[in-house]
Amino acid sequence: MRVLTMAVGLLWAMNARSSQLPCEFVADHQIPNCRFTVRSNYALHGPVHTYRVIKQDLSADPRPNHGKPTNAPKLFIQEPGVWLTFSRDGEISQTSNVLSPEGTPQQTTRERRIVEGSKTILISGTSDDPDSFRREEIRGPDGEVSEELAYEHDKLLSHHVAHREGEGTSVEDFVYDGDGRLSSHSIERLDNHGRPVEWMAFNGNQLLLHQRDAYAETQDCDDDDCALISRSWYDAKGSMFREITLQDRVATSWWQRPGCSAICVNQTDGVGLNRPFDRTVSYYFEPDGELLTTVEHHPGRYGNIDNDAVELLDSQGRLLEKIEYKYVRDSHGNWIERTALILDIATGKLVDVRMDKRTLTYYENQ
Repeated sequence: MRVLTMAVGLLWAMNARSSQLPCEFVADHQIPNCRFTVRSNYALHGPVHTYRVIKQDLSADPRPNHGKPTNAPKLFIQEPGVWLTFSRDGEISQTSNVLSPEGTPQQTTRERRIVEGSKTILISGTSDDPDSFRREEIRGPDGEVSEELAYEHDKLLSHHVAHREGEGTSVEDFVYDGDGRLSSHSIERLDNHGRPVEWMAFNGNQLLLHQRDAYAETQDCDDDDCALISRSWYDAKGSMFREITLQDRVATSWWQRPGCSAICVNQTDGVGLNRPFDRTVSYYFEPDGELLTTVEHHPGRYGNIDNDAVELLDSQGRLLEKIEYKYVRDSHGNWIERTALILDIATGKLVDVRMDKRTLTYYENQ
């Protein structure tokens, strides 16, 4: 099933404008008119080489029911990763999720990239087995990925095929497992502006879910998020079960079919809308039809990677949860210390819950 689609953030796409400067070497206000790299997708500035984070718990989460499956908090501290190394061109070359007590990365995974014409091969593994995983991407004449294959050693794990019709008017995706069995199938249709207007998910040939988007034809909007005026969802019989309407990125109404059963319990539906250099707003339905809102504040930054604060609101606009972040930054503007504070609703006070210390090294002469 398709989950809430965030407008930006960790899902920032790598673009093909190789003649432009990498985004980590331009001022924030020049984004997105630059070339995204993996390094810039971490909201890093400058020629970062190594990246290490040590986390320190300061106090318990003050929210009620923390750690319990029922009525558990819905907001989480953004995890910054543990250990990364980047190549000079901004690709990841090493990763680790474990540090020794002295801060040395353990169980390191190494990555290397090979480009052969329209094919890109990513090989990864440990020092004992450096070639254990391989992913091959094949791009069509339009620069988009048309085929992707994943292997563990010589065993095929998955095969993804994307068929594009017309000039970007339709994309049909097929994903097969290693034995050639179809595991997922979806179709996305675009309008003549390249905006998604329809998305369908199938189980074999049986339709499971159908989503439709509508846009205002106005000159007042400068991006697709602003122009989006409605999103609706339909079941396998073509019956609408949810809808949300919007104006200038703000929800104006929403509806869920009364008595909606399994599809509303199992399906996470919503919409994510970005206001660059300000905030990202995400609306999503609860199983009972209530619409919750997450607001990620990132003034001065294009997307929602290093937020200043995140708020969760109910359908009446009442504050349910809040996490704030305080940063200490280096001369490049990258944070080297981050404190996460969580609101105690009962007292109205923010509690220092965790501190992350990040050590960065930089390439010289770049």
